[in-house]
Amino acid sequence: MALRVDNFGHALTMVQAGLGIALLPAFLESRLPELRALTAPIDELQTPLWLITHPGSKDTMRIRVLLRAFGPALAHAAQAAQAAQDASGTD
Repeated sequence: MALRVDNFGHALTMVQAGLGIALLPAFLESRLPELRALTAPIDELQTPLWLITHPGSKDTMRIRVLLRAFGPALAHAAQAAQAAQDASGTD
């Protein structure tokens, strides 16, 4: 039997309920100790993180404030996730 879901949240819920295995983002492993990686990370699935906005909105004050706040915060979170992954030895 196979179950298909359209987002990681649903896949994680199914795994946590004991309904099987799923392909999940590596950062979840470091945050949820009950998860166990069955393989090494798949290099072909690693993607950069993009923070984008509509061209017509990019110069509005609220978008500029959001980008100034989120940009560094997301960069820090990405670095922390990479450091946790490096520390766990799953490269």
